Amino acid sequence: MELSQLQELVQAVFMGAQPHSDYHNPLVFAEGTSSLRTSFKTQVEGLPLPLQKRIEDEVFYWGPLQKFRDQSNIYELIVNGPDDLYCESHEGLKKIEDRFIHSISFQNFVERLCQQANIIVSQKSPFANGSLGNYRVHVAIPPASSQINITLRRHRPSHHSLKELWNQGFINEKQWELLKMILRERSNFLVMGPTGSGKTSLIRSLLKELSDSERMVVIEDTKEIEAPNPLSCHLLSRELCPDTLDKIFLEDLVKQSLRMRPDRLIVGEVRGREAKDLLMALATGHSGSMGTLHARTASQGLYRLEMLIQMGAPQWNLHAIRQLINMSLDYLVVLSENRMAKQVEGIYRITSHEKFGLLLEKSA
Repeated sequence: MELSQLQELVQAVFMGAQPHSDYHNPLVFAEGTSSLRTSFKTQVEGLPLPLQKRIEDEVFYWGPLQKFRDQSNIYELIVNGPDDLYCESHEGLKKIEDRFIHSISFQNFVERLCQQANIIVSQKSPFANGSLGNYRVHVAIPPASSQINITLRRHRPSHHSLKELWNQGFINEKQWELLKMILRERSNFLVMGPTGSGKTSLIRSLLKELSDSERMVVIEDTKEIEAPNPLSCHLLSRELCPDTLDKIFLEDLVKQSLRMRPDRLIVGEVRGREAKDLLMALATGHSGSMGTLHARTASQGLYRLEMLIQMGAPQWNLHAIRQLINMSLDYLVVLSENRMAKQVEGIYRITSHEKFGLLLEKSA
């Protein structure tokens, strides 16, 4: 069937649901009403079953993305408007040879996705982040972008212990033993690496090694790390909701977590002013804590951490910032840049603070 015929068919489904409404308003159909289901059945009657399924996906689900949604080997889905779609797997990033059939169904998909992820986008707030099932959702709309851009990154649950990571070649035997010692001695550390290098997966595996009698407070922007036991809890930041709810910053959550009797603090990603509050907490006795940071090398990670702390304390000089890092952090775990063959590049110990900066020693 030609694209124009498919577009007429999809439009007829929406028009048939509420013929007297403005069918250009996707909000009307965001929840998939019973009248829309009735209209769908009427319009697709007699069509081949594969075509019926494709129209059903278009009207009620993720359209051309639906068949990739539950494939465990798909890591990321990218939407650049209705007709430019991509998926990423272990084979790399590939263009999807399909598209959303009609602008109505595409807008309906966007609205439904935002509602289900509990996020709001508008001209006033054109960016939004959230979670939906196993996916982290990011949406950008005009005027901030030239078109609607959606990025869906799969949360890849890690069921692997440190021993299993060693068996898979993610860590070597020396790194395995050192990581166990770091946990046992309650050293503070950050896991560093580029996007998609396995930082969150390693944190999940490390949490599996800890006792169920320890209370962890997990702090994140979007929920990727499960609280490891019933004693632990999870805190989430919140984007500003226009005209309704105030924004909740990660730095606010770090401060509140200190009043929640944590044995360890787990920060999903250190990316802003919360770096200062987190390291202040670690320097004053909250040992055994961990987090992640985007950086390609250990030295780059330290430079970035210095800048993030300065965002939260612009009046501090570089000497004071480095002294805080030296007091609060013990190790940096650096992951490889190779996303297709993930592994720990090295574990570095912060040995001392000198006049020229912090000294690092590769321990494994």
